[in-house]
Amino acid sequence: MKEFLRIPGLIDTHVHLRDPGETHKEDFYTGTSAALTGGVTTIIDMPNNKEPIIDSERLEEK
Repeated sequence: MKEFLRIPGLIDTHVHLRDPGETHKEDFYTGTSAALTGGVTTIIDMPNNKEPIIDSERLEEK
């Protein structure tokens, strides 16, 4: 029987989801799908969107 290394999900602290405004580069669905495929279970989105997320309403839209 093979032995497996078990580790908790990884955290990526530098993600650019580009929602809203530049979804042709990446959006929430493609970014989180790619992260999960690579074993990343937590992401931190960088606040560099053309329309910055500055309040809870914009966060809900994203």
